[in-house]
Amino acid sequence: MHQIYPLSLLHTNSPTKRYGIDNTTEVIHKITDSGSPWVASACTDARLDGAATLRVAALPFAGQLDTGLAREVLIPVSLCLQSFLCENNVQNTTDLLVQMPELQLLDFMSTYWIPPIYTCQVTFP
Repeated sequence: MHQIYPLSLLHTNSPTKRYGIDNTTEVIHKITDSGSPWVASACTDARLDGAATLRVAALPFAGQLDTGLAREVLIPVSLCLQSFLCENNVQNTTDLLVQMPELQLLDFMSTYWIPPIYTCQVTFP
């Protein structure tokens, strides 16, 4: 039996394999806990997603995004497996960004006058 829940609804006493849709340091700890039923999570970095969203709003004003061609912009999502987190000793979201560089959105919604999203970040709590 499999279930999909936000990881904030974690109940570790259940043997049911679970899949999540959250990604925070707290969630990484819950997924990697010994005996955790959580086996995978769809993940992005919420902080970087916010930066990407601002770019989506700014680029049309600069004439560098034709909003007539698309009505939505999809931020890429990656699958994060429990085994991957454990094998790579991922302890927090900063570790995850290093181990899964595709989450850094380096070229997403970018142009020559905007630095890559990841490099815009000053600190990661």
